[in-house]
Amino acid sequence: MSVNLNLTNGVINLSSITIDEPTRSILAKGMNFAMTPKRIPYENIISNIEATIAKNNIPTEDAETLRQDVAAILCKSRLPKSNVTSEERLALLKIRNNKDVIVLKADEGIATVILDVVDYDNKIRNILADTDTYKLVKNDPTSRETRRIRTLIRDHQCSFTEDEYVYLSKKIIVQPPKLYGLPRVDEPNVPLRPIVSQTNAPTYSLCKYLCSKLKEIVGKTSSYVKDSRHFIDIVRNVRMEPGDIMVTFNVESLFTSVPIKECLCVIREKLLEHNLHNISDHIIDLLENCVKGNYFLYRGKYYFQIDGVASGSPVAPIIANVWMEYFEKKALSSGPPIIKLWKRRVDEIFCIIRGNEDDARQYLGHLNSIHPKIKFTSEVESGRSLVYLDTMVTVRYDGSFAYKLHRKLSYHPYLHATSHHHPRYLHSVKNSLTNRALDLCDLDHREHELTRIQEVLKHSGYGTSGHAYKRSTKEKRPDFDRQPAFLPYVKGITDKIEILLKNFSIKTMFIPMTKISKYLRSPKDFIPFQTPGVYKVDCSCDECYIGQTKRSIEERIKEHKNAVKNEQKTKSAVARHILETNHRVELDNPKVLSKDKNDYRRLVREAIEIKKHKTFNRCGGINLSSMWDPVINKLKKSEATRKTLGRSDCVSVVYRKRKHPDSESEGVRCSSHPATTMAATLSKFRKQI
Repeated sequence: MSVNLNLTNGVINLSSITIDEPTRSILAKGMNFAMTPKRIPYENIISNIEATIAKNNIPTEDAETLRQDVAAILCKSRLPKSNVTSEERLALLKIRNNKDVIVLKADEGIATVILDVVDYDNKIRNILADTDTYKLVKNDPTSRETRRIRTLIRDHQCSFTEDEYVYLSKKIIVQPPKLYGLPRVDEPNVPLRPIVSQTNAPTYSLCKYLCSKLKEIVGKTSSYVKDSRHFIDIVRNVRMEPGDIMVTFNVESLFTSVPIKECLCVIREKLLEHNLHNISDHIIDLLENCVKGNYFLYRGKYYFQIDGVASGSPVAPIIANVWMEYFEKKALSSGPPIIKLWKRRVDEIFCIIRGNEDDARQYLGHLNSIHPKIKFTSEVESGRSLVYLDTMVTVRYDGSFAYKLHRKLSYHPYLHATSHHHPRYLHSVKNSLTNRALDLCDLDHREHELTRIQEVLKHSGYGTSGHAYKRSTKEKRPDFDRQPAFLPYVKGITDKIEILLKNFSIKTMFIPMTKISKYLRSPKDFIPFQTPGVYKVDCSCDECYIGQTKRSIEERIKEHKNAVKNEQKTKSAVARHILETNHRVELDNPKVLSKDKNDYRRLVREAIEIKKHKTFNRCGGINLSSMWDPVINKLKKSEATRKTLGRSDCVSVVYRKRKHPDSESEGVRCSSHPATTMAATLSKFRKQI
């Protein structure tokens, strides 16, 4: 398959649809491009400021001053000018709502790829058809795996420090790992690289703990390559002889090919070699139990990974690296003595062989004969040049190496200058491009690369000053003793708040709000309401209930429903309202106002929402400073205006229904109508839930 991608086209359309110019234009900006918000996130800003005040123990008087100054900024705030056109926003909405296509980031690149959902699904199912690696299971293993891991952690409590045990035993809302794929546009037929998202999976925290323990035993071999810069440092000191040849070897699907039982034995030996006898049994037992839990969700079905490690698991790269260190030691000691240089980064090997192409092919056969599960592909130099990682090395006449950057097909210009990121993040794009060119290009190729950077920056909306030709150094920023503030970035608003926080020696970390990747549909299975947060439940009487929970919103809604079933007014304000007023409350359609794991931010957000809305909550939540009242009043006015506009929009609908009574929908009846008895309402509600 031929894929055309150049500097002016960051979109690879492999779907059956034809994309128009607004769609191409918005997607070409990249999945990390942040659009300007359509609404200022007042509630989010206030919640984060309050959390910052609390965690830094700012004195009351200073805290009130900060609140007052922030509130003044918010009251005067105006939305920044949009960085995308209305046509581009509409195009993005259209492609998000198109259920026949899916938009993804390219694997190992930043190009945007459009695929037909049918093609994407077929590619994933072809991967899952490998019955030696994957097994379909009937039921969701999440609860069972969660109990197993919690029991395991308790059994090993004496081997953890107090802080480690607190971290590992902390209860979280567990979600199943989710499989998705990223298109490898550099390869024929564009296969997918399977990735298992492990965030909040039963083994996630334990895998991160194991990473901290195992990282000391990997990366110590002479073959180790950290990154492209490290590789260039190595080859600078290497000389090629006339009879030498360069070749790269790559393992096919390393993560799913790692033989776990053998690898665990290797890890045990490594731990003993590093004098970690006291924790070797502890680590191996935990690791063995972690890899047992390699399961995932795809399209509503659950699969176990029989062998190998899941790409996406925090511990997977370390396990794969340990295995490859063992494998290469065995390969080099048993193969013909023709290897002059052997350097490896995980599954990618750069090799100099004393011989010719036939010798390289024979060595490939040797590598493929060592273990039945580990198979390699190879690429031999062409014209005395060879690509490794993202560099191209070429042998000069004197045997030394010339080197330059090599861009894969999935490359396209970096984050666009109009992206709604804080300016310091945009400056870092220019800095990283320049530093990378200076590090990975020799003097013969540097000028050409720097000129190309100017073209890239110009195409991406940046200025074309000489800044790109200078090596940038990190600015020395003032030291901050206090905990940082995390704020959504809104130009002209939160950057002003940053200045206020500096006066309190608080550093501000900005989070872009509306990235294109977040706006589009995710390839991962979506499980609604499986998150802690703040939620709103509407009632037919125009009042509502605002709640917050550190558990999942789904679980809390179930508790409200059970309280109604059992007529327990004291256990739920929602139940009390339904039982006392006979109103219809939309418990089957809660609105998630905020997803947040932080307890204090949730409490603040809940209190803000209670003040904003007319509620039947039993209390108003935590006490908020009166300094926020002007901002909340502004929000209430905005909400009232929105509702008024919404009602006026409904007038024509009501008129049409009166003129055409046959079209009136059935069953839309206020449950507080006198003809509806309490018993009938409760009976109907119990049947629904």
